[in-house]
Amino acid sequence: MLLYPKALVITLLLAAVWPALLPAVPARAAAGFEQSNRRATFACVRYDPQVLFSRRPNCSGWASRDGIRSWMSYNALGLRDKDYPPKPARGVLRVLFTGGSMISAPGLAEKDDPARVFEAELRRRGLRAEVINASGEGYVGWENVVRLPRYLAAYSPQVVIYHLEPHYLFSDRALWLDLWFRDGKIAGRMGALRFLPSPLRALLKDRHRLIFYLHNYIEQWDRIRASWQLAAIRDPGAKLDDLLKPTVAELAQMRDASRAAGARFYVVYDGDEANADEFLRVRNTYWAARLAQHVWVRQFHLPGSAVVDRLRGAGFRVLSLAAVDAQLTAPENCLPGDYHWNERGARIFGAATAERFARDWRSRRPAPAGPAKRLDGKGFAGHSSRKPS
Repeated sequence: MLLYPKALVITLLLAAVWPALLPAVPARAAAGFEQSNRRATFACVRYDPQVLFSRRPNCSGWASRDGIRSWMSYNALGLRDKDYPPKPARGVLRVLFTGGSMISAPGLAEKDDPARVFEAELRRRGLRAEVINASGEGYVGWENVVRLPRYLAAYSPQVVIYHLEPHYLFSDRALWLDLWFRDGKIAGRMGALRFLPSPLRALLKDRHRLIFYLHNYIEQWDRIRASWQLAAIRDPGAKLDDLLKPTVAELAQMRDASRAAGARFYVVYDGDEANADEFLRVRNTYWAARLAQHVWVRQFHLPGSAVVDRLRGAGFRVLSLAAVDAQLTAPENCLPGDYHWNERGARIFGAATAERFARDWRSRRPAPAGPAKRLDGKGFAGHSSRKPS
């Protein structure tokens, strides 16, 4: 039984014409961000059937972000950081910082990335802290959910911080329709290759660039579908609730895993309505995503304060960076032609996050009270409960 027939059809069609399309891909892609994103994403990449792709352990390579090259070195778990012992030293606060490319920071030297700045700022504020950079280029919500248990087991942190980027809200909503679950928890993404015959999967398993493109073509259709489903909801409050349910479910799974490992879970959010359109417009790989994002941007503006209120109402500790958001999105604090931070932007983010975290950590305040009924990401427009056989 084909659980996702469009994935099979599109994958077979693309596989048939791929040799002809391959030389044209760079020319078809928009200049600037899209090609820059690919060059950064493919450093030390290998195909991973559960999370689409991961970094090769103990690998190093060059990444390029808007023409700025940076040396990316990955540890034994494929993280852009050094190796750490299983337990922190006595008296040391170990923080696991997860998220996407804003934190892993291709285009910056490792010593200048936001996680290192955050660590230095915590120490300046009197906390004996070490920060493990567990983020990765291209890792959105569900990927961080699936990867987190391994990092918790390997590093035993006392704190987990997840950087939620504004455009992840839409990505989480669109990709939710393609996730699969085990025992009620997110366990991976179905994607295009799941429904190919085993010999063809084996043939393609190491062709990570091809697989990455195939998955992304499937993803664009999901983005279009999510855009129109959200457009059909007229009430702004109901639209925001529908948008956030997948993200809330993913955050809840990360929070529960962190608690089970003895760690306090935080979300850091730096989006507001002023920059939401630009964040959503810039993530426009391929024509279908462009169409989906433009439909989305026209039909809804993303109020950052409302997002923070919803997340706190769901019981999450949220470090809101609304006060410095204008600085974080200013062109002088970002890489040229790109929304990723340069050294100044990374310092602003690291200092603001450290100030808010240190204040909350020392206060020992309990987490906000969540809803009586846990939000599980179900019941929104177009939701499918299908699971792989």
